[in-house]
Amino acid sequence: MDVNRRDFLKIGLMTAAATTFSACGRPVEHGIVSQYQMPEYTVLGRPIYWATTCTDLRADCAVSVKAVENRAIQVVGLPGHFFSKGFANKEAISGLQVLYHPARIKASVGLSEGESAAAAVAVDAKKAAGKTLFVVDRLHGTSGHAIVQAAQAVNGKIWVCDSEQSVRERRILKAVTGRAELPLHDLEKRDFVLSVGSNFIAENYARSRTEWAYGKFRQTPGRLRGRMASASVRMNPTDVCADRWFPVNPGTEATFLAAVGTVVASKGKGGWPGWAKVTVEDGAALTGVEAEAITKLGERLVEADSPLVVGGFQGANGDATVFLAHTLTKMLNGDVVTFDPDTLVGSGSASGDLFLSDKDAATALAGAGAMVIVHDVDVVYRFPWLADSFKKAKSVVLASLPSETTPDAKRLIPLKTWMEDWGDLRVTSPDGEWYGLAQPSVRSWVDSAVSSLGFYLELAKEAGASISEVSPRLALQGSRDKKAWESMLVRGGVWKEESDSIYPHRASDPPPPTPNSGSVPSGYSAYSSLSPLNVTSLPTPAAKSEMVFIPLSTHLADGAMASRPWMQELPDAMTTVVWDSWVEINEEFAKANGIERHDLVEVSTPKGKIVGSAYPSLFIHKNAVGIPTGRGQKQPILKEFIEIGWESDGSNPKDLLDGMTGSSGYYQMVAGGATVSKKEGSKLLATFDKRVYNLPRHILPE
Repeated sequence: MDVNRRDFLKIGLMTAAATTFSACGRPVEHGIVSQYQMPEYTVLGRPIYWATTCTDLRADCAVSVKAVENRAIQVVGLPGHFFSKGFANKEAISGLQVLYHPARIKASVGLSEGESAAAAVAVDAKKAAGKTLFVVDRLHGTSGHAIVQAAQAVNGKIWVCDSEQSVRERRILKAVTGRAELPLHDLEKRDFVLSVGSNFIAENYARSRTEWAYGKFRQTPGRLRGRMASASVRMNPTDVCADRWFPVNPGTEATFLAAVGTVVASKGKGGWPGWAKVTVEDGAALTGVEAEAITKLGERLVEADSPLVVGGFQGANGDATVFLAHTLTKMLNGDVVTFDPDTLVGSGSASGDLFLSDKDAATALAGAGAMVIVHDVDVVYRFPWLADSFKKAKSVVLASLPSETTPDAKRLIPLKTWMEDWGDLRVTSPDGEWYGLAQPSVRSWVDSAVSSLGFYLELAKEAGASISEVSPRLALQGSRDKKAWESMLVRGGVWKEESDSIYPHRASDPPPPTPNSGSVPSGYSAYSSLSPLNVTSLPTPAAKSEMVFIPLSTHLADGAMASRPWMQELPDAMTTVVWDSWVEINEEFAKANGIERHDLVEVSTPKGKIVGSAYPSLFIHKNAVGIPTGRGQKQPILKEFIEIGWESDGSNPKDLLDGMTGSSGYYQMVAGGATVSKKEGSKLLATFDKRVYNLPRHILPE
């Protein structure tokens, strides 16, 4: 057939168009894939979606990692998930920057070539003769089970030192409800909420679900808009969402709740403890809140159909605040709604004395011959008063990125990130049970990095625990056959599906999930034997003339996310400051002392001094000064095992704390006797609240 050049181009274009339109009409052959479906790698540029679960920093969301040619480029939530509600929160999304961070630890330290890290650590733990301390941010799933088994096998202890202070709250709830679980803030079922010293919307144990629940609380078709009141020393992102905020004198958060609870008890609600009976008049005098407001709050709680009271640990003796908040909720509703996001996968139990308070952990760390195994916790930055004890201990640090803790490690073991590793999560809640399965979405970018799950399984077995399988994949697969296992991987675990409105446009969704295969594996609570934390007294308020220092909570999670540029560039919700720390003082105090914004000021406590830029604010008590947590890391560049180091601008507010513990044995994140003085010079704070982008800009010459 004789075909000229013009006809050849026409035929080619028509064929290409026909192929394109026919491809658009075909169903997707491969949606979310598993480790058993690898042919997609042969198609260059074609994206793959891996169903997995992010447990990083309590993200706890079912997600799909979008990868192109073994490079993860996006993290999106799985639509229709009953618990995480289709969200991928900031902790999960910013995990991409840990995966590709140039400062990732590339090699182990303190291990011989070819030596098994877990086997070497097990030998050290046995030699420590019962003086081994496991320092973790959290225990969950199969890896949590392995850590518990390993600790019991070597007669060691576990210190769970998460910034949420979950073990502390479990013990309080054990005293109030008899269950050592955690509160589930089911705001979608509430009509009135009182928050005292808490930032529970931004900092909680089910972050995606709580944000969704708050939206339902405020606006649900067919019901009245929920109302919320709050009280604290300094307004936080949760207080901003309240209909009314009450600034209270430093150290009187529990006293405020005691006065409100006394009003509630006077309306016929029994069960209010005698030590917490504070008259409205006395409460008003101590807290600085009008007596009429306290009375109305108590009456509003009684009138509500489904009220909720939430307390936080901020301030002196936060135990009393949290205890009274849960007690009030129980008085008003009959019980406190709880759940357990940290159910361990396996069969076993743990004694209550396996877990140490802050005070007991510090004592164990300072003991002669102590050995400490730190799992991705920057102990030296978060607890600077423990730095000397940590340097003397025989330490093993597992981490992905360098920190102030890693240079002092006797053994340093690089970790895989959650996108490179196997893992799981088991959540037991009133909404239902969720088994989240995590699988590698990309090949590990650090050849020497070890699997967290694999390390602890092997460590437990080497220590003498009854662990049958040390391979992470085989341990998770268990007795499931290949077909059932693959189906579970493709879905990302076992979870209930519900209608989803997060992704209204199917073209931008991850592929729809497959049906459930199998059931939630058996599990147990490691905390069921915890001793209850009973509170029997109110804290003594600070003197009216005393300045109190408090670390301000931020989205950097006590420094755990400071290495992620996306998080540093995310403006602070209250001040819009990025990339730096600030010294927050009351505007009235600033005017009285001639301090303006950006002026350098010095904050002093009996423990130390910090110089920073002043940020006068209407939303902090005049007798309080705050510096945000999460910034100010200082670390040397260790070229022998990383390519580059990183430091964070700003200051570490923990340097101003003395590390003292309250009567319950937990650290008090407050310091009395603070002073603020103006220094020479200024330092510009980078903020977004001045709307500089609206100023006239001469783009074209006049």
